[in-house]
Amino acid sequence: MKSRHDRRFSFRLALALGMTVEEMLDRMTWAEYLEWQEYYGLEPWGEERADLRSAIVASLIANVNRDAKKQPRPYEPTDFMPYYEKPEPTPQQLADKIRATLGRFR
Repeated sequence: MKSRHDRRFSFRLALALGMTVEEMLDRMTWAEYLEWQEYYGLEPWGEERADLRSAIVASLIANVNRDAKKQPRPYEPTDFMPYYEKPEPTPQQLADKIRATLGRFR
């Protein structure tokens, strides 16, 4: 079953290509779909990217005006992004985290 992230990407790509998700998936090979995902990872497009650009500016302004005593942690762009979801970790990232955790117990 596809994750919510994959399903959302399918809608973004179909919208960018000017077709429905069903049409796109009927016409596109899985290999091409994966290439589009990789391309999107390098050069994202759409509203999520626009939100990130705005959030970067908002975090910059907030940090310049931040009272470090009241708000010791600097603001991050994700603090200003609507509907931000942390990306799911890759299998490699999970393996690295497990190795790092196990290394602390040696």
